Amino acid sequence: MRYDKEHLLSLIPAIYKLRDALSDDQPKGPLDALIGAIATQISGVELNIEQLYDDLFIETCADWVVPYLGDLIGYTSLSGSTANVRSPRAEVANTISYRRRKGTLTVLEMLAADVTGWPALAKESFQGLAQTQHVRHLRPSRTWTASMRSPLPALADNQIFLDLPHTVDVRQVSTGRGLWNIPNIAITLYRLAVGSISGGTPGVPSPVNPNRMSFDPLGRDVPLFQPVRGPAADQAHTDLPQNMPSRASRRLLYAELEQRRALLAKAVDPAVIEEEAVGFTALHPVFRIVVDGTPIDPEFIAICNLSDWTPSAVPGIQASVDPALGRFMLANATPSSVLIDYAYGSPGPFGAGGYVRPNAPAITEVTSGDSLSGALATALTASKADVRVSSSATFAGDLTITLDPGQTLTLRAASFMRPVIGGTLTIILGDGSALKLSGFLISGGVRIDGGQGSVAITGCTMPAAPDLAVGSSPPPALTWGNTGGGTLALASTLSGPLIVDALLNVSVTDSIINAGSDSLPAISADAGASAGALSLESTTVVGMIAVREIGLVQNSLITGSLSSTRTQGGCVRFSYLGAGSTTPRRYECQPDTAIATATATARAAGATNAAIAVQITAIATRLLPAFTSLDPSHPAYAQLGTRCAAEIASGGEDGGEMGMYHSLQQPARSGNLEIRVGEYLRIGLEAGLLYAD
Repeated sequence: MRYDKEHLLSLIPAIYKLRDALSDDQPKGPLDALIGAIATQISGVELNIEQLYDDLFIETCADWVVPYLGDLIGYTSLSGSTANVRSPRAEVANTISYRRRKGTLTVLEMLAADVTGWPALAKESFQGLAQTQHVRHLRPSRTWTASMRSPLPALADNQIFLDLPHTVDVRQVSTGRGLWNIPNIAITLYRLAVGSISGGTPGVPSPVNPNRMSFDPLGRDVPLFQPVRGPAADQAHTDLPQNMPSRASRRLLYAELEQRRALLAKAVDPAVIEEEAVGFTALHPVFRIVVDGTPIDPEFIAICNLSDWTPSAVPGIQASVDPALGRFMLANATPSSVLIDYAYGSPGPFGAGGYVRPNAPAITEVTSGDSLSGALATALTASKADVRVSSSATFAGDLTITLDPGQTLTLRAASFMRPVIGGTLTIILGDGSALKLSGFLISGGVRIDGGQGSVAITGCTMPAAPDLAVGSSPPPALTWGNTGGGTLALASTLSGPLIVDALLNVSVTDSIINAGSDSLPAISADAGASAGALSLESTTVVGMIAVREIGLVQNSLITGSLSSTRTQGGCVRFSYLGAGSTTPRRYECQPDTAIATATATARAAGATNAAIAVQITAIATRLLPAFTSLDPSHPAYAQLGTRCAAEIASGGEDGGEMGMYHSLQQPARSGNLEIRVGEYLRIGLEAGLLYAD
């Protein structure tokens, strides 16, 4: 029974409730207030008792109880926090089950997923060794030489899944070098998350050939990804990397479509074909093309190499698609409307993309086909406007937003939507006005002018111009000049260079500012002069920074120089700075800390100045940041490479990596898995971690 306020009042005689109501001018008297206070306390006690019962079970207990339940079964906690793995609940719940199947590939895969939050596949390396077979254990599929009849075995994204014979490699697999040996277990981790765009507008790389289209709205070559549709956790291990969140393969999709056409020719039920499909299932499509409101069926699509824009010549084909480059061509004349659905890869929810966003109700809703400028004009008749765009289409042309003094506007994308502004976004601020922008891809950059106001940009992409000559300075992604002051805040944003006024306060968090080169200005005022005050938190900057003063820079990675006119205030912590930086006091920064430690050790050993200078040069070279790619169209854009120095990869304040992906805690995930895998391996075996991207 719940002793809420209504129930307690029902137990009191009506005469007392009537007197209580008449004892004061208020509609409810002191007795009603007293019963309400008692009911609140009783409710708290009831909830506490219920939680005590829930805490007896791993499925319902509070997060703080999980380690204590784990201690009862001998579970050893891992150090550090891991993004997307807020508590070890899943691992504790499955510990006994894992121990019963200790040493099996299925357990290693499930364990990796529990510890890191990444999908994983494990494989015994000895299965790929070329060896003389015993006459009592013949393996016809394992030949000494590679088969040239089928290219499919050689098309795996990761070398461990190459279905080809290998000679023995005696180096340790834990170093990532030695792979093919009898005791080795290779665990491939898929760090990239797969997102999806629905109802997007394709890009046209060349206006001369409008029939040549790209899944990327900017016309870049962006590979398509295969969404996760692997086996459930309680099913047997399967060695199928195409079931993992990896790049879509031309050959695999081509083979699937050929099989699909053959089955349809035999009048096989389409529902049966969908169940067996990998790339074209209704629930997990790699892509879909809708022409004039009608989707193109998979059997009328040809998978081919469009690197030279040569489409399929097979009769009846309506679209030629290249999933590796993210290109497609339509066989018919250019239609009036083309919309696309596709899956893409990225390290996490950074920049514009199909992510979950706060779902607060909006005053004005914009859907596909609506005029964004018209909706903004209507919304801005009020002093406080909130506009939500529920579409991933491209709004062609430039867009201008004018805010009156004191006016505020929130312009945001709905969950799983990525609207595109096809031109330049111009913002004219009045004094005291404020703009919040979230979830947009702005192809032409942002231009801000007007009075003193504030602009907050979250989860947006403002790319630099593509196809620039090597070494040329890209145009700024954002310009804000001629102001008496203001505030600019960027969070979870992918951006090109920023040109901002010397009186502005700029803060950047979980973002990248990419000028394309270490020697080009990334954040500065016009003509390379010093910008205003700057604060960086978990940010990657490719290029040089010139500012008036620094507030706080921490957990950040700056490949070029960071120059501050004022060095008396501010602090730089747990960050990497390029050569020639002039900053306030630094703490645990690289390469300073590594050089200071090595120099002190060398001097204590009596090394000469010349030898110390050589050592300093070697350390500075070793600590240069190494990225998987700095191409904005690459799925692993700005992700630290596996060969990046440990001082950077785990040099953050909490042991995380420096730069924009600090919050993902990737080093902590990998480190925790290395610890845990050792507990579940059989004696004599050794495991190594590989990364798909």
